[in-house]
Parts: sequence; structure tokens; C-alpha cells
Amino acid sequence: MRLPKKKLQNKKKIVVFSLARSDFGILKGLIFELKKKLDLSLVVSGAHHSKIFGKTITEIKNEKLKFKKIYVDYEKSDTGKIFNKIIVNMYNFLIKEKFDYAIILGDRYEALATALACFFSSIKIIHIGGGSITIGSLDQIYRNCISQLSKIHFVETYLHKKQLSRLNITKNVFVTGSLSLDGLKKKKFINKVLFQKKLKINFIKDKKIFITTFHPDTTISVKDNIKNLLILIDFLKQLNENIVFTYPNADYGYKKYIKIINKLKKYKNFFIIKNLGQEMFFSALNFSNLLIGNSSSGVIEAPSFKIPVMNLGNRQKNRFTSNVVINSNFNIAEMKRKFRLLNSSSHKLKIKRSLNIYENNNAVKKAAKIIYQL
Repeated sequence: MRLPKKKLQNKKKIVVFSLARSDFGILKGLIFELKKKLDLSLVVSGAHHSKIFGKTITEIKNEKLKFKKIYVDYEKSDTGKIFNKIIVNMYNFLIKEKFDYAIILGDRYEALATALACFFSSIKIIHIGGGSITIGSLDQIYRNCISQLSKIHFVETYLHKKQLSRLNITKNVFVTGSLSLDGLKKKKFINKVLFQKKLKINFIKDKKIFITTFHPDTTISVKDNIKNLLILIDFLKQLNENIVFTYPNADYGYKKYIKIINKLKKYKNFFIIKNLGQEMFFSALNFSNLLIGNSSSGVIEAPSFKIPVMNLGNRQKNRFTSNVVINSNFNIAEMKRKFRLLNSSSHKLKIKRSLNIYENNNAVKKAAKIIYQL
């Protein structure tokens, strides 16, 4: 005789939103953990559906997860129109459902649009990743707005918790560490040979491997961003190493930046990749020699791989970071000086001894335990 299944004690309905190319890799562990006990729904929107950005919805499909797709056309819309469409589409979806909580990660304009739709639908928001400071991006404003709209906050360090308190957010703030780094020491990464095989590329032998990403500073003009991108490219050409160059975010002017980056395909040592996904990106960090650019991954994830990081410009300026990250302006002479410092024996020793302030064991379990108790 089969015993009847026990009913879940927690009957609250929770929706998780994946809205940016990189956020699913961060949220994946938490999604699978929460699905064990809760009535959980996954909604996928944003640039996941875009061919320009590598159609990363495939990564989610490969996990055999059921999800609701809310499509937004990035190819024919600017950021303002995309923002508007997400609010309308999300609101129309949410008012038909009876969700109690919504989990939103990060600081993109897509996340703010979704947070507003949840707020107007009387859905309590659980925000992951508040309390950062990034003065070279409008994400700074989006992030703070999402935090103000939210009821529960999962932050990466006590520094982030302190920063939220400066915004008069002191209740229900929990330090979990970075979800993306959860269980990192137990993960297995593919080697350089398999990495090349999967991407159908061939690194030039006896040359180092550098990973680079350029995201626009959304507080300055497209013209100035193009100037910075060309400086970065000029510097990379002078290094004459294997360069894995990933696409920028879907920020204003992204098509112009992508067009410039794609021109690098004619060089044998440049490998242009739309999107790596977390597994491939972490594998690349594991065997590469340097990360250079202005992505948050250089601040949050790269230090756990003991890899030198040169953070450029203002996009991540003032973000809480480990002391192994070297900052530089978009200036060739300064970048050369900082590059020499990154490769000095003293800095390499510092990297070897360093701890990543974002890495905290069992981040997923800590977050899930709090959510179970809601």
C-alpha cells in the first residue's frame, strides 16, 4: 500500500525571473534547491531570446526546466522601448497569477521594469545583489530602486549590508555571499582542449590566454564609449596574445560596439564569443592568464580563480572588491604600467594568498532556508 504524499507546509507561490544572459547561471542552484519544497515558477525574458546575444535561452532548456517565456524584441527596439514592453508584458502576466513572492537578481533595467510590475501587482520582492556601488553605470540607480521596492534582501557581504543601511534599508537584510560562487571548490571545469573543441576555435600555441569584456559606461555618450573600446582594442593588439572577447550587455548603443568587436575576427589571435555561459566562463577563468575589461565578473568571480584582473574605467568604479584587482583608466600608458604590476612577482604572491570577499560556503542553502521560513 502506497502512503499518500505529504503536503508541503509552505504553500506560498514564488516566481523567479531570469532576465539577463548571465543571471541564470547565478540563479540555477537556488532554483533547483527551492523546487524541492516550494511551488516555484520560472519566467524567462530579456536578452535570453535574442540571436544577437547568443540566444542563451538554450542554456535554460538544456536544464529540462519548465518556464514561462515572455518575449521582448531587442533587435528592433532601444532600451527605453524594451523597458516599457517588459513592464507591460510582465504586469499582464502577473495579474493573472497569484504569486506571493518574486525573486529578482541584480541591477539591469530589465530587472527594474520587472520589479515595478511586481510592485504594482502587490507581489513581495526578494532582491538578490543589492548594496553594490558602481558609479559608471545607470545600474547604480536601477539597483537602488529595486532595493527600495523590495521586502527581503540577499546581499553578498557585510559591506553591502552596510551600504543598504545608508539607504535606510535595515530590515530583512541577509548576508549570503555570492550565489554564483556557491560550491565552487566542488565544481569540475572543462580543460582548454575541450573548451576549444566546443567553441570550434584554435588558440595559437605558446601564447597566453586573456579574457576580455567591454560593457558601455551608461553615464557617458556612445561616442566616448566607442573611444574607450578602441583604446582597449589597441592595447590588446599590442599584447599579441590569445584574446577571448565576449559581447557587451544590451545597453544603449550595443549594436555599434558589437560591430566594432566583430571586425576583430580577421585577426587569428582574437576569438569573438557572443556568450560563454557560466560553465564555460568559469572553465576559461580556470585556465586563462588574465581577465581584462569592465565586467562585474572581474570583481566578483575572477578573484576566486586566482587570476590577475585589470578593471577598466568607471563602469565598476567603487564596487567593493578584493585587493588583487588592479584598476586603470582607458589610457594606453596607464594600462601598460598596470599590466606590468599585474605580472609582477609581488602581485602574483598577493593573488596566491588572497581571499575573495564574495565567496561564502553554502550561499544557496542559506538563502533557501530563509525563503522556506517566509
